Amino acid sequence: MPIGNLADGRKIRTDRLGLCSGLPSPYLQEPDLLTPDPNDQAPSCAEMALAEIQSLMVNRIAATIAAQGTAVFVLQRQVLHLSTVFALDPPTARSSLITQTALRPYL
Repeated sequence: MPIGNLADGRKIRTDRLGLCSGLPSPYLQEPDLLTPDPNDQAPSCAEMALAEIQSLMVNRIAATIAAQGTAVFVLQRQVLHLSTVFALDPPTARSSLITQTALRPYL
């Protein structure tokens, strides 16, 4: 679940405190997001859950992660994580903090 708002990572500016002016768009972070699905009739999340291809909890966890990021942004005026990757079997989640090192590939 990457987040970002700039199509051109070279426009990202950081200051001496490490604060940045924007984040690379999700498709810069995960280029496969723009790769068309070879299946014309890709199943919906609900269809995958019914077929037991996708856990019933995937959408809930993704929504919870997005809601937490939104709450921090609204209440504290901060965006702390560049992306969060999660798995359900076993249950794990890992977030990438916004750092100079994390942004370097996009600058």
